[in-house]
Amino acid sequence: MLKYEALSFTSQGRTHEKNDDAFGSHPDSGIFVTCDGVSEGGQGHLASRLVSDSITQTVQNKRRSIAASLKTLKPAELLFKMQGIILDAFAKAQDELLVESQRDPKSPYRLAASTCVAVWIENRVGLIAHVGDSRAYLFRGSNMYQLTKDHIGYGELIKAGVSEAVAKKHPLSNHLARAFGNSRFELPDVLQIEFQVGDRLFLMTDGAYRNLNEKSISLIVKPHLQVSDLEEFAKSAALTIGDDATLTAVSFTQEEAKEPKAMLASERVALIESTPLCRYMNEAQKLQVAAISEFKTVGAGTVIIEEGQSGDELYVLHKGLVEVQRKKKSVKILGPGSFFGEMGLIRRIKRTSSVIAQGQSELVILKGQDLNRLFQQDRALESSALRAMAEELIDRLVELQN
Repeated sequence: MLKYEALSFTSQGRTHEKNDDAFGSHPDSGIFVTCDGVSEGGQGHLASRLVSDSITQTVQNKRRSIAASLKTLKPAELLFKMQGIILDAFAKAQDELLVESQRDPKSPYRLAASTCVAVWIENRVGLIAHVGDSRAYLFRGSNMYQLTKDHIGYGELIKAGVSEAVAKKHPLSNHLARAFGNSRFELPDVLQIEFQVGDRLFLMTDGAYRNLNEKSISLIVKPHLQVSDLEEFAKSAALTIGDDATLTAVSFTQEEAKEPKAMLASERVALIESTPLCRYMNEAQKLQVAAISEFKTVGAGTVIIEEGQSGDELYVLHKGLVEVQRKKKSVKILGPGSFFGEMGLIRRIKRTSSVIAQGQSELVILKGQDLNRLFQQDRALESSALRAMAEELIDRLVELQN
């Protein structure tokens, strides 16, 4: 289990009468929420606070129902349970906001809406959900990744098949395509990630990230981050951009002393990206796939795959040697970095060979059923994976013919 520290700060923009941003930071339950309210009547702060509080309370209440299994579930199983809860939380927040807006014709919520980005962290894994243009960023090593994609008109027009040139000039290109409190609300995009020591996760409203530059980034990625650093960043953003600026930083500091050393998330990414599956994936997509992978150590003589049996697992060998046998005859020996069983990801078919550990070996495992759940959340990721696997299958057919 990783230890982490969380800091949050919000600053009111110079063009606003009230701060329309809201955040919830609950390290004890691993729940962090950042919202940006919008309104034609100046009541955006009401919507953002309602959404932030509602999501936090729903997740905390339902988290108790799985508390007993939080430390025993495998990463993919845990993320699946967490996903159902966080989707319910977002849907409930939308319902509560609509109820308030329809309570009477003069309700201050009537013209109010809100964006939201939230993360729920358990053990080493995190589930990030968002609606609108509030964002999540990951800083790992010397790289900073934008994990979320804004729900604005431009992006939705591109999805609908409109050309980039036309989308940029469209009158709705910069308008929110999804938000709490209006008819454009949809369930959030959800992504999953596995954290490691040294990671820093940022949740930001648009007033904060629009002021990201080389100088401002240096404030928030320093080794010993303080609230004063976030305050300086947020106030600078609010002054420069003019909009409210809110950010939460979650820093993953160390592992608990009693926990055996686990394989780093970055090591898993490095292993799985060598497989055909990840050929066309971007870094954020690879991080999601790594989050659902399992790490396993097996002893000498262990039959990892048995010829004639069905299976949907892809294996990547981290350490050790394995022997591939066909009809009980040795075909080849595979070393670290090799992968096998990938055809099972596409279709649960009978294995054409056996694979046996020749000594103690360490494996990273991806299961087809877990990948399918991930594909249902992210169709772009699914498209990248299927394209790559189709090319791999064609290459193998060509090789057989030759």
